Amino acid sequence: MDVAKLNKESQARLDVVNAAGKLDLSVPLRELRANSNRCDPELKGDFVFPGTAEDKMISSVDGDVECLIPVTILRPQGGVWKNIMIYFHGGGWTWGSRKSHMKLCEMISQ
Repeated sequence: MDVAKLNKESQARLDVVNAAGKLDLSVPLRELRANSNRCDPELKGDFVFPGTAEDKMISSVDGDVECLIPVTILRPQGGVWKNIMIYFHGGGWTWGSRKSHMKLCEMISQ
């Protein structure tokens, strides 16, 4: 039976996730957030985004309240978009952040 092999980057991501073990939800939320931000660089391996990133604020209205939403626009090398992806990550609406998921978005956007 042939067994498919993962590429180097995918295997490295799985190794980091497996080494972390079971998620302990009894720790304080600030620790969960810190762990999430710390793991992102480990999960990305040697990947360097070959494009550009631009941070912006987009205006939105929720009822009578106007607010600004931070976004990052990732442009692939050469600045030519073939597709557009909008990535919303709720993180259970508890932890996780734009920072903790930026490398994943960069990897998808290359």
